[in-house]
Amino acid sequence: ISPHEVRRLEINVDAAASGQPASYTIVDVDARCAVESMLAQSDSRESQCSGLDALGELARSQGGAAQIVAADALPAVVAAMTRFPRDLGVQTKALCVLERLQMPSEGSSAPSESAKRVGVAMLAGGVLPAVVSAMNRFPSDLELRRLGCSVLAGLAQDIEACAKLLEAGAVTAVATAMSDFPKDARLQGACCAAYAGLAHGESKNIGAAAAASSGLKA
Repeated sequence: ISPHEVRRLEINVDAAASGQPASYTIVDVDARCAVESMLAQSDSRESQCSGLDALGELARSQGGAAQIVAADALPAVVAAMTRFPRDLGVQTKALCVLERLQMPSEGSSAPSESAKRVGVAMLAGGVLPAVVSAMNRFPSDLELRRLGCSVLAGLAQDIEACAKLLEAGAVTAVATAMSDFPKDARLQGACCAAYAGLAHGESKNIGAAAAASSGLKA
């Protein structure tokens, strides 16, 4: 763990005193430090992965999504995906961060932040085309495509984002994933959630979603 990405660590002193390897627990991740490190070392895969790991941990914590949005971290996540387009590890870690941003905080059944606010920040940060591109680039990787579908499903909950989802080819990406992995319950669930979100949009969005899934021209 890089000190540039973690503000404070809890160290298992007892383990260290007994001669055993000391264990470390992330207590507070500094989103701004993580972003600065990623941008300063943009050509370093290791730095990008460390930063994404740190942001992923932060996204799981109470109020973590707000910190990530406030630190303008989403463009840095997209930049990492753009810098290493064919690196499965980087792409998966980035999608994991994005998925966690849309999930409830630890110890809470409600969304960690307003879905609207997080969704707007994602769209403004260029997340949508980066997600679709990653899904298209790694068609055989189940986990990456599941993560991608989950992120798209979260974005689809905002009616105003539906048109942008269609423009970016998100519906086709979801339909293809659904067809490629028919027996994976988690991926199928994410795909259904994406369609359900689009169903709340305008009628033309519903028609386009149906056409994409059936292979017909809208």
